[in-house]
Order: sequence, then structure tokens, then C-alpha cells
Amino acid sequence: DISIPFQKTREKTAKEIVLKPNTYAITQITDPSSRKLIEYFKNRNISFDTLKNHSKQVHYQVGENHFYGIGVKNVEGGYEIRNPFSKMKFGSSDVSELGKEKAEAKKIVVCEGITDSFSIIEILKRAGKNLDDYRFISLNSVTNVQKFIDRYLNQTYDSVFLLLDGDTAGDEATKKIQEAFPQGKVRDLRDNFGIHSHGYKDINEHLMKESQKQEKKQTLKAPEPTKKGYGFKR
Repeated sequence: DISIPFQKTREKTAKEIVLKPNTYAITQITDPSSRKLIEYFKNRNISFDTLKNHSKQVHYQVGENHFYGIGVKNVEGGYEIRNPFSKMKFGSSDVSELGKEKAEAKKIVVCEGITDSFSIIEILKRAGKNLDDYRFISLNSVTNVQKFIDRYLNQTYDSVFLLLDGDTAGDEATKKIQEAFPQGKVRDLRDNFGIHSHGYKDINEHLMKESQKQEKKQTLKAPEPTKKGYGFKR
């Protein structure tokens, strides 16, 4: 059986590892099924439904060791893979696309990583938005900003919503995209979610903290249904 040595790793923060061709082998790709992985993403307020619809469980071998994680393919055929202890990049680094095909989606939402993309999908579902209207783009690294611009600048999307991280790198990447696209087409929505240097660091932290607040409220009184727009127009 393929196993993942979670117990051997004790880092609290996942490390990012880039694997070059011929240093790894993907041995199996399945639908998400590992309880450890599903629970890990559940703890980050990412539902199994979102994982099932937008990712795969990728098993891979590095040397004599076997591992697995939740993976999303990028546009160049590489993989971005996450588990509790590592962020793996297989093959060439490029952006990943989730959601409806380009011809069907009217808007794109740009995040830095796949967990961020999963997070905004969860938020839009809770807000009652039609996910078919959106194409979700994970940069997978701010170094891929120019690749994103080159690929999407001349696409016929109505709107480009930006939800990058609230640090200096996120600020610089946001500015570069805003300057490249026609004025009025791009909206930086980070302030709508409290993402900045003194607030939430990214959209997943917003999702987790706001979910915790809602859970506390529900223990005190019956929940009142609310649907926020967060700046996303129908």
C-alpha cells in the first residue's frame, strides 16, 4: 500500500518544494478519498464537495518514499500538490484553472495558491453566487504574474477580481496586473475581505476566522441567514 509518512514531519508550516523532471514519479491519480487529507482541508474550512469537484488525489514516489496529496494540474501539465506538511510543485510552474471553461465563464478570480482558490469557491457558494459565472485562477506563485497577464490579457472576460495575499509580494503582483489590464476591468477585492499587512494574510485565513466567528454566534442564538456580496456583482 502507498503510505505517506506524516508522522516523520513535525513542521507546523508547510514547506514548498519544487521537484524537477526525472526526480519523481506520479504513480496514481484518483478522486480525493484520504481521510487525513479531507480532514486537513476541512480544518481549513474547505469542503469535500469542493475538493471532489476541483482537485485530484495524487500519489507519487520520490526515491524509495511514497507520498500523496491533493493536487491540481497547471496549464503546462505540471501539478501543485498540498498535504499538511508540504507544498509540492511537479514540472513546469504555471497557473492553474478551476471552474467553468473560458468560453462559459464571464468573470475570473485570481488567487495566489490552490487553497486560496478553494477558499473563494467556498465563500461564493455560501453567498449564493452561481459558480458557473466564474473561472478561478491560481497563480501558484507570484513569479507567474507575467504568465497570467500574457495568457489572459486578450481574453473576453467581463471582470477580473484579484484576491492575492496581503503582503508586499501580493501588493506588487496586484499592481502589475492592474497596470496591464484595461482600466475598470480589474478590481482588487482584498479590502472587502480584510486582507492586508495588518489584517488577514490571505483569503483562506479570512474564511477560517470568519467561520469561527459564525460558529460562536450560532452557539449563542439561532443563526440568521445572510448573504454578502463582497464586491462580486451578479
